Amino acid sequence: MDPDAEAHLNDAVTTEFAAAGYTDDHIRTILDKQNQLKNNDTESHTWSRVHRRHVLPETLTTYQIPWRWDEVGDSTHFA
Repeated sequence: MDPDAEAHLNDAVTTEFAAAGYTDDHIRTILDKQNQLKNNDTESHTWSRVHRRHVLPETLTTYQIPWRWDEVGDSTHFA
């Protein structure tokens, strides 16, 4: 989210919460927690072992699905 849109969202949230009776400290705490959760969002992948006869690596590449040959065992599987 770009900084202008984020500032606009924070202003809108502050206005709405203030109208609902929240204190400035409580609103600031909520916004800080929201920003902390946003920043802690890390990208993680779930990997599955698939035998190469069930799906072609070209199919995964075409659909931009990350994959690699499985390093454990033989080279007939990829993850």
